[in-house]
Amino acid sequence: EFAAPEQLERGPQGPWTDLYGMAATWFYALTGRLPHRPGADVPVPAGCSPAFFHALLIGLEPDPARRPRSVAEWRRHFPLSSGAADCSVLTVLTPTALTPTARNRAEAQTRVIRRVAWFGGVAFAVWGAWYLFAPGARDAPGPAPADDAVPTAAATLVVRADAGGARWSLDGQPMGAIGGREQRVAAGTHWIKIEKDGAFPFVRQVELAPDTRHEVHAALVPIPELVALAGGCFAMGSPPDEPGRDADEPQRRVCVAAFSLGKYEVTVGEFRRFVAATGYVTDAERHADGQPGCFAHDRAADDPQRRWAMRDWANWHRPIKYRAARDDWPVTCVSWRDVQAYLAWLNGLGAGGYRLPTEAEWEYAARAGTATARFWGADPARACAYANVGDRSLPRYIHAEERHPCTDGMPFVAPVGRFAPNPWGLYDLLGNVWELTCSPYAPPDPAGNGCQDTTPSSARTLRGGSWIDKPRVVRAANRGLHEMNRRLDDVGFRLARD
Repeated sequence: EFAAPEQLERGPQGPWTDLYGMAATWFYALTGRLPHRPGADVPVPAGCSPAFFHALLIGLEPDPARRPRSVAEWRRHFPLSSGAADCSVLTVLTPTALTPTARNRAEAQTRVIRRVAWFGGVAFAVWGAWYLFAPGARDAPGPAPADDAVPTAAATLVVRADAGGARWSLDGQPMGAIGGREQRVAAGTHWIKIEKDGAFPFVRQVELAPDTRHEVHAALVPIPELVALAGGCFAMGSPPDEPGRDADEPQRRVCVAAFSLGKYEVTVGEFRRFVAATGYVTDAERHADGQPGCFAHDRAADDPQRRWAMRDWANWHRPIKYRAARDDWPVTCVSWRDVQAYLAWLNGLGAGGYRLPTEAEWEYAARAGTATARFWGADPARACAYANVGDRSLPRYIHAEERHPCTDGMPFVAPVGRFAPNPWGLYDLLGNVWELTCSPYAPPDPAGNGCQDTTPSSARTLRGGSWIDKPRVVRAANRGLHEMNRRLDDVGFRLARD
C-alpha cells in the first residue's frame, strides 16, 4: 500500500520512488488513511498548516515525472521557520492525533498488523522529519542519502517522436513510452535513445544547461522491407529464340550468394525523409553537369519529336508535369550520385550494408526460379496483371511504337506494390520504372556480379523496363544503359543487402 505507482507498474525508478515511500508513510501516520489516491477531501491534520500539508501531498504525486526528483527538491516546497517544521513532530508520533475515522480503522486491524505498521511508520516518519527539518542534520558527517547525490541544478527535457509507440531511454536507463511530458533532468551531458519496432533507433547527445528547457524531436526512419533470398545458380541471359532478344544478353550459368532485396522500389516518401534529414539537393534540382532538370515528357511541346527531352521543371518532386509525385510512387529523376548519397545516409542510421544489387542478383530475383522471358510466362498480353507497362492505358499523345495488348489502368507511374508480386514476393521488378544496378554496362560481366568499376564516367546497367515500354523491353534478360550523370522520369532504384 506504500509502494510508488512506478513500482507497481514496473516503470523507471529512482530517488523520486523512495521519496514517495517517505511521503506515504508520513501521510498515513498523520491521517490514518492509505496514501494511494488520498482525495481532495482529506482534512489538514491538527498541528499542521495547509501549506505544510500541501507540500506533503506533492510527494504523493502519482506521476513520477511530476514528482520532485530528490529530497533536496522536495524540501523547497515546505515552509520552514527557525529550522523547525511547520508541523509538530509530536503530531507525527502521537496516536491520539489521528482522526476518529483513523482510530476506528486502527482498532479494526489485528494487533500484529497494527503494531508492525505503526512502529515501522513511526520509525520512517521520525527519520524523515529529522532529515528534512532537524537543524544541522543535513550537515552531519557520514555518507549522504543516495537521492541527495542528485545535483540540484536541473533542466526541463521534453522528448517527442513523429510516430506512436516509440519508447526512450536516458543515459541507458529505460524511461518508458514517449508522451511528450516535461521531465526534470540533472544539468549536464546526456545521451537520448528513441526506439520503435520497425524503425532505425534515433540517438542524440544533448547538453542541458541549468534552468533551461530543451526539446528533442525524433523523425524515426522505418527500416526498409527486404526479402531474404537464398543463393543459387541459374541461366542468366536469354536463349537465342526468345522474342525481342538483344545481342547483349548471352546466356550462361551464373551463381549468386544469399542476399536480401527490397520488396519494393525505393519510394518518393522514403527519399523525402532523406532530403528532410540532410538538406540534400539532387542533381536535377541544381542542374548539375550543365543539364537542366530531368529527362521527361511534355505533351505541350510543339514538335512531337521533342516531347521527350531534358526539362528544367522536372525533378523527384514532379517527374511528370501534369501530376505531383505521390509518396508511394517509386522515386525517379535521381542520378547515380543522388542514389549514392541516399545509400550513405541510410547506412549511417543503423547496421549499414545497404547497396544496389548486381545485374546477376537482380535477374536471379526477377526470374524467381522461372526460365521464361517474364516470371508470369512468355505471353506479353498477361503483363497487365503483374506490371505497369506501356499498354492501352498510355495517353494517346505519348508515342509508343508497340503497346502491350492489355490495360493496366496506369497512364504513368504506379504506386509500388499495386500489381501482383513474383513467386518470391517481390513487386514491380518488371515495369513501373527501370531499376539501376551497380554493374557496368558493357561488356556483360561473365559472372554477372561485377561492381568493381567505380569510375564516375562509366555507364551502369538498368533492368526491368518501365511504364512506357513495349513487350520486347519488359523481359527479365533485357539490359539498358545508364550514364551516371543522367536522370530520367522512368528510372529509379531498389535496395540490396548482404
